[in-house]
Amino acid sequence: MGLAASQARFLGLTARQNDLEYQVQLVNQQRTNIADETLPIYQEIVSLTAPSSANYDLTTAAGQAQYNSAENSYQSQLNVYNSQEASFQAQDKILEQQLEQLNTQHNAVQTEIDTVKKIIDKNIDQTFKTFA
Repeated sequence: MGLAASQARFLGLTARQNDLEYQVQLVNQQRTNIADETLPIYQEIVSLTAPSSANYDLTTAAGQAQYNSAENSYQSQLNVYNSQEASFQAQDKILEQQLEQLNTQHNAVQTEIDTVKKIIDKNIDQTFKTFA
């Protein structure tokens, strides 16, 4: 491979490397957005209070019904929050896999860039030895 071809290959690889780095930034930004979206969910989960049997007269049917209703409402809210959390975790897992793929591609491109740099250096050394 001649010096011009090596230089063109180097420029193409550098452009690909920069594109991969940009894609990594985008994926990391999406993961940050997901983390920001999950914060209110966790705050709501923490603010939920489970119904206490001390607040209800469980010796009567009406008190037992009120307690059961409050417990069902509490469990229902927890289920909603848990499903939202599971959705965010699934999205994050997909993004994490994309990030791993991008990092693998980046490492391959970096290895190829290093190889092309060595070829360019060798071509330059041979050129100067020829004209020196």
